[in-house]
Amino acid sequence: MSIRLLQAVAIAGVHTAVDGKTLFLAGNIESDLVGSGRAEWVTPPAMRTALTDHVRDHLAIGRFPPKTMARAPVPLFGGENMLASDVTIVSGSPELTVETDPSGRKRLKVVTGAGVAAQLSFSGLVNAYFGGDAYVALRGSYEDGLSAMSMYFAPGATIATNYVLSGAINFAAAVESPYLQQGGANETFTWRTGKKNNSITGSITYPFVAGSHKLVITPRGGMVATVYIYAVGVGAKNPKGRCVVMADDGLASWFALGAPLFNEVGIPTTGGIIASAVGLSAAYGGLDKWKAYANAGNAVIAHGPNSGSYSGNLITNLATDAERVADMEKSRDLIQKHGMQSPFFDHLYAWPQGAFQASAGDTALLEAAYRAGFSVARCSSVINPLVQFNMDAATRLQRLALPNSTHGWAGTTAGQVALTTALADAITAAATYGTDIFVTFHDVVIDSTADGSMDSTKIRVADLLTIRTAITNAVAAGTLECVTLPELAYKSAGDFWSTL
Repeated sequence: MSIRLLQAVAIAGVHTAVDGKTLFLAGNIESDLVGSGRAEWVTPPAMRTALTDHVRDHLAIGRFPPKTMARAPVPLFGGENMLASDVTIVSGSPELTVETDPSGRKRLKVVTGAGVAAQLSFSGLVNAYFGGDAYVALRGSYEDGLSAMSMYFAPGATIATNYVLSGAINFAAAVESPYLQQGGANETFTWRTGKKNNSITGSITYPFVAGSHKLVITPRGGMVATVYIYAVGVGAKNPKGRCVVMADDGLASWFALGAPLFNEVGIPTTGGIIASAVGLSAAYGGLDKWKAYANAGNAVIAHGPNSGSYSGNLITNLATDAERVADMEKSRDLIQKHGMQSPFFDHLYAWPQGAFQASAGDTALLEAAYRAGFSVARCSSVINPLVQFNMDAATRLQRLALPNSTHGWAGTTAGQVALTTALADAITAAATYGTDIFVTFHDVVIDSTADGSMDSTKIRVADLLTIRTAITNAVAAGTLECVTLPELAYKSAGDFWSTL
């Protein structure tokens, strides 16, 4: 972690006389200095709990599958050995500076000319194995003068007639996406170009060795753009996409209709439990249902809210972040209490209604959740085959706001056909391009349910089976694997990108 001194202190005989100095010390020393009021956290530590130790015990005796093939790209530029000499200005005459941020991480500061795009080349990416996918960990926003970014690769020495435009990201006055920029310019996020988003000029066959490449940073008209780059990498196509089938709330219909439909074809699911709603009425499954669900090979993670009528979200139902985190912990503790835990379950959460910030750019709740030991969470719905993410290459706060391709009621039976097709297409795209996808349900109803009795939480059995078929077809083709959220989190634990 890291701390910022509030007064001069002496440590191990070395006197530090400069107030405000950022230090990296042993965790117990940092905690002592913060506790005594002589320092403040720059990067708050994640809270260790008995639950965390319990997970480690499970791992020590081999109670979890081994990690699968690595999916996160190697940072070919960035990290502790970042050098300005590894960056070449292709055009635009930007100002480049390698600096250390307040958390002690190296970053490249890029300041463009007014209204002039900066084109950069990173030496580590030349002669790299390019499978169609690139990653950039950065800070930057519309408010910082940023209009767009794009990445180019070519097998030849120049980007002229035979090249790939490997995706582009456009910035606007509103935050581009809560998943991408939870804190706007104040938080690091990873932009994944995504092979599906590539535009090819000439004749390209993947993979190829990149003979040349460039990152283009485009400022708003007449403005200077400031961008901080922490890492750049390229990745070969992941061997398989990964799908997490989830059900929130623990409704009785999920245990009776939903989970059995997936379990019978070998697909484990992940249930989001609201502690206070367990057995609340006939509509909710009781504790016996949840225990049987976990014992059948499915996973249970924390969900909410436990306040009010068990609807709404943490932001609207509760006044403070302390109350919101306490609500999250209540559901997590129930899982532990009744023996429904799996390795890494205590790190996981499903945001009610996808809400994790009081306003765009507010990361206070994410930070509070992180300090309480939560590190991976699913957020709002995005049914869009173009929305691709690799959890293994997401930054620390991005992992707490992973996008969801949910399923809800489209309003009419006719509209439902299009919605179900869109979700099936998103699943197919995840399999084709080796990306991760969440598919979330709530209430499962029989096919004869009238349109007037449907709402945003409901799905008919026939539509559920259509979605299941899209998943099983991809699994049979060897392009998709179905995992629980604890398994996904475990396989992704501790990589470089998650430290950002």
